[in-house]
Formats: sequence, C-alpha cells, structure tokens
Amino acid sequence: MTEPTGRAKGQTMPGSCNSIAMREYCEEKMAHLADRVELQFKAIDTAYEKASAILDERLGRMNEFREAMKDQASTYVSRDVLEGRLSILDREIDELKTFRSEHKGAASVLMVAITLAIAVVSLVASIVAMVQ
Repeated sequence: MTEPTGRAKGQTMPGSCNSIAMREYCEEKMAHLADRVELQFKAIDTAYEKASAILDERLGRMNEFREAMKDQASTYVSRDVLEGRLSILDREIDELKTFRSEHKGAASVLMVAITLAIAVVSLVASIVAMVQ
C-alpha cells in the first residue's frame, strides 16, 4: 500500500536521518570521516616534526659556518695595518737600492784607481827598462 505522500509503507526519504538504518549509516560515515581527519592531523604533525628537526639541524650548521667565518675573519690583517707595513717595506727597499747604487759607484771608482795605479807602475817599469 502507498501512503498519501506517494511512498510505500515503511520507506523513508533518501537523505533523511529518521530511520535507524540511515542514522547508523550517517554515524558510520561520520566516524570514518573523523578517523580520516585524525590520520591527516597525525600525518601533518609528523611532517611538521620532521621538517622542524631538519630546519634546526640546518640552522645549527649555518651557525657553525658563521662562527668559522668569524674566526677566520679575525685572523685577517686590516687594510690600515697592511698599508702601514707595506709603506715601511717600500721605504726599506728604496734605501737598499740607494745603498747598492752607492756601493757599485764606490767599487767602480776603486777599480779605476787600481787600474790607474797598475798603469802607472807599468809605465814606470817600462821607462826604467828602456833607460837601462
């Protein structure tokens, strides 16, 4: 038999949660959905913990690298100190060049004097040899 609503007796409208079977179905779907959401939250938490650990490790290595660079930079000489030392070395090199030039000049004068003395001695010896 049919009811005035056009449905058979004992049937419920689809989508309504008035019958016990529909209620159980809806509760089962909600429980399944809740389980899936819980699994997704757990997966998100796990991914967050892993990403956080990786980031902490990376930041730690970056800090170590930064400290190494700071230690290395502390051993470098500053520009002012380097320029000061280079100017001193330039001055000393110029002094050595001057000394070498003077020394070579003095040696040349000495060689000329020795050569002249030998020439004079040779000349005197030649004259003495001719006279005798």
